[in-house]
Amino acid sequence: MIWIILIGILILFVIMMSSGNNQNNSNLKSNKSFEAEIEVPNPENSNPKKVIEFIDHYSNPEVIKSVYEKLIELDKKIPPILDAAFKEKIQNGYITKEIYLWNLSIENRKIIEDELENYPNSYKFELKGLQENKYVDKLKSNIIYDEVWLYEEPNNKFDKNAIKVQNLIGTIGYVPKDETFEVKEILQEDFKAYINKIERQENYLFAEIIIHYK
Repeated sequence: MIWIILIGILILFVIMMSSGNNQNNSNLKSNKSFEAEIEVPNPENSNPKKVIEFIDHYSNPEVIKSVYEKLIELDKKIPPILDAAFKEKIQNGYITKEIYLWNLSIENRKIIEDELENYPNSYKFELKGLQENKYVDKLKSNIIYDEVWLYEEPNNKFDKNAIKVQNLIGTIGYVPKDETFEVKEILQEDFKAYINKIERQENYLFAEIIIHYK
């Protein structure tokens, strides 16, 4: 269950208007404000992915600053990585969302732990194709242990034995060419696949997929 904090925030809008005529120019400025209620995922017990997406969503850092100050006032225990995201957004006006998502601890792992007891075997492989921005862009929405799906791609023009890996958005990469035989055998079994690791290394992005199967 996702807990929601409702926070009333005073948001200031400054409207700059200018008008002029042939004789002179003048600037007119007016300030308007209103109090708005927004839904804030509780950082103590919500899915941390939702908190990061909330921080990233609001382009005005003053909104995030008001939320952060209210959470502190309410004595909410903000995990260090989420606290860092709040502070970066307040200071810089933006966050690199995927960096935080890829470093989140695996709450999802705890949620599905009992179910995975029925899948005693596992197989890991490096996700290939991440030199392509089209795959990296889709991977940016994921955190560790998000579920993914594997499909054979016999019409692939480069390799008729190719096996693609997809998230909810689309293809994020492929099974290594020299491991497709082993993975094809696993696909005949009852299995579940997840993102096991995402790391930005020196010159490239590394991601690992883990398959649990019976």
